[in-house]
Amino acid sequence: MDTHLLAYLAGVFDGEGTIGYYSKGKGKKPALTLEVKMTDEKLVKLFHETFGGCLIFKPRAKPHHLDQYRWKVTAHTARVTYNYLFPYLRLKRIDLEPLQGDTA
Repeated sequence: MDTHLLAYLAGVFDGEGTIGYYSKGKGKKPALTLEVKMTDEKLVKLFHETFGGCLIFKPRAKPHHLDQYRWKVTAHTARVTYNYLFPYLRLKRIDLEPLQGDTA
């Protein structure tokens, strides 16, 4: 994969992304989740084109708001994506141990 692209996306993710473990319901095992929410459609689509996952459109709620785009990956795809971004991340580095054990 293009290292310049990965470095660029890692920079965007450091500033605009979120990372965490979330459950999809009571009694379900939490899965690693990576997300980017922005009003820049092209940039959010670049994450989707590069890593796959889910692309969600949220129309403006009020006239003075902007439309929002969200990219999301979970579980195994999130782990693979994180491992691609990890060498270039500065702010959102987390302990690799939980990622190695995430096989959902």
